[in-house]
Amino acid sequence: MAEGRPVQTEFSNSGEDVIHRTVEGPCPVGEGVDQLASASEAKKIQFFELDRCISEISAASCKRVALQMPDEYLAHAGFIASHLRSHTDAECFILGDTTYGSCCIDEVAAEHVGADLIIHFGHSCLSRPDRTQTLFVFGKASLSVEALQDSVATLADAVRVCIIITPGYAHAQASVEAAFKAQDKVHVMGVDDAFLSSVMPPSSTRDQEPSLLAKGTQEDADEREQGDSATKDTETQQKQDTSDANNRRFGRNLPDFLATPQGYQVEDVTFIFVGDSTSRSLVNFMQFYSRCQMYVFKPDTNELELQTVNVNRQLMKRYFLIQKAKDAQTIGLLVGTLGSADYYGMLRRLQALVRASGKKDYTMLVGKINPAKLANFAEVDLYCLVACAENSLVDSTEYFKPVITPFELEMACSPDREWQGYFEADYTQLLSEVDADLRKLMLEGSGDAEGADGEQQEPHFSLLTGSYVKHDKKQELVEDESGAIVARNTTSTVAEYGRGFLSSRTFQGLEQRLGETPVAKAVKGRKGIAISYDGEPDLDEPSSDEDGEEEQDVGGPADEDSDDELFGNDFTKTS
Repeated sequence: MAEGRPVQTEFSNSGEDVIHRTVEGPCPVGEGVDQLASASEAKKIQFFELDRCISEISAASCKRVALQMPDEYLAHAGFIASHLRSHTDAECFILGDTTYGSCCIDEVAAEHVGADLIIHFGHSCLSRPDRTQTLFVFGKASLSVEALQDSVATLADAVRVCIIITPGYAHAQASVEAAFKAQDKVHVMGVDDAFLSSVMPPSSTRDQEPSLLAKGTQEDADEREQGDSATKDTETQQKQDTSDANNRRFGRNLPDFLATPQGYQVEDVTFIFVGDSTSRSLVNFMQFYSRCQMYVFKPDTNELELQTVNVNRQLMKRYFLIQKAKDAQTIGLLVGTLGSADYYGMLRRLQALVRASGKKDYTMLVGKINPAKLANFAEVDLYCLVACAENSLVDSTEYFKPVITPFELEMACSPDREWQGYFEADYTQLLSEVDADLRKLMLEGSGDAEGADGEQQEPHFSLLTGSYVKHDKKQELVEDESGAIVARNTTSTVAEYGRGFLSSRTFQGLEQRLGETPVAKAVKGRKGIAISYDGEPDLDEPSSDEDGEEEQDVGGPADEDSDDELFGNDFTKTS
């Protein structure tokens, strides 16, 4: 065997297969990426809308711009950054690896470079920015409107047809709307105009409370009066946002017959999804409008394909997870986004809802989740991932504990909520419903003596185990100064959770034991790598039995020398 080469057995290999391995991501390739393989500079400028980017950067007087793009567009990142630098005074930073999903706005990475504008290239989950103004550039993938018209004409028996436009083809949605304007039964669910027009301001600026002084001069009083007016304007804006949210779903505009609380109950609508059949957005639409037929129009081949996925089976799996959440004692709230609007408000609502139902909760920020990370928390019975609509669904088959969505957790913790046969992946659609649940639980707790803080909650019958499940003491809900409903004594309660579980474990982590551990000199250990340490016998060389040599007795002088050579230890031998 050559010296220095690792030993290869049936339990190991050289590792060369890792270098040549082809890794397929969970998301489909971005729309139109194949068109850029041999495109000219003029074609790239048109596809990435660089003239529009230059105009928006100059209009906003931005000095530091973060360019966020998915992996399939990174090959063109250098050209984009160079073109923007040469036509503006802004310094451009390329965000190559996103904190969470590439469809979400990576405000964390943008804040690291002090960016005052984020330009998001490629596919998007259409989540609104939370803290940093953002410009969305979806690209201009080719779409044949005539072929789409021919495909719709084949659905002559359909009562109503809704065409869902994906972001990569949003540039052509005006042409699609014009082509079907004369057909009353055809409706276009296009991308919201706020993502197409100009720079989108951060959502959190509308939620900032005015800085008011409790006491002061007449000028301070005038300032407080102006602050009260600003607060009323904020409340009016929030009500307007709630009304607007009912007219949108997954970032698309809804027709009037779908913009109702019972829109999921429609049955006479045929949907046509313009995009890839592996899109996560398609799964969300299918599970929400589960009673309708769903077709996929593939712009690259101009084919119309009926989706035959068993949606009912997927929905029954979500119903099973709701029952698991009802039985769970400890819930782990996972932060799956730091750039989507209202993610923190959703976390606060879920915390209060979980504690009001007699369950324990932990809030965890672990970045991109994987089974190894979540397996470290043995005390958690179930996880709830607060993420965008396209990243909230997680196949938890390989996970130690199930991972659910805010919709399923809200269904499990709200006593008056019943399963309606649909699934909601967008947590922003649940904000008003969770607020109503919390207010009802708060009123019930204040009017019922047994609902006070510290009282035991009535056990519920588990459909999974066939027995009654008893939860811990539920917490009282109160309304804070900002009007939000929260649980009382949140900090001390979380401390009790961790301390109580840690005391029941046999292994409680590494202990210092200062002054109890004897001091010893450092000794030389093994050298090399784990697969083949220096001094180990060569497996390819013949053994001593084959050469006719006698084996040495165990414990003899030769053994002592060989042990020292094998392990590389310098021991002081004593008689």
